[in-house]
Amino acid sequence: MYKRVIYTVTRRNFLQTALAIPLATATALPACATATNYTIPILQPAKMWQILDSVQQVLFPSEPNIPGATEINAINYLRWVMSDPKTPSTVKDFIVQGTNWLEDMAIRTKQQTFTALTLDDQEIILHQISQSTAGEAWLATLLTYIIEALLTDPIYGGNPNGIGWQWLQHTPGYPRPHDNLAYRTLGY
Repeated sequence: MYKRVIYTVTRRNFLQTALAIPLATATALPACATATNYTIPILQPAKMWQILDSVQQVLFPSEPNIPGATEINAINYLRWVMSDPKTPSTVKDFIVQGTNWLEDMAIRTKQQTFTALTLDDQEIILHQISQSTAGEAWLATLLTYIIEALLTDPIYGGNPNGIGWQWLQHTPGYPRPHDNLAYRTLGY
């Protein structure tokens, strides 16, 4: 006789759990990168955002009738997250450090910046990054924010006009947030 167990997971609990791994390994990325006694250059913000946009497009590509990172506005959602004072600085630092590490790996292994690589070469570099615990956690962090951009209310910068909801055939809950009810203005 089997007893059926039903687990109720809220979106907040899911996201907190999903972020626990990257936060736990946030210090591992610099340790992995410096193990070669090589100093990783720090990217300018504009270049960092270009790289993050390219990574998001590889992780969540556009397909016919399926929105990808570009259509769900994932990069602008990530910008919003990175500018949100409630986002832990460890998460922000981890994303920045991972971007620097990725660019360094692209230059050292392919002699080109990540954004100049072909899609196939970008996938190869991301696969190489994923082989380390820190790299896997960095990609998981980015993927978490892509999924949030797909599911979020458009007020937060992702999912413009509910494109992700339409694709998933999801009806959002009510009341939907508006400027004075968004969590950032309520202090959550």
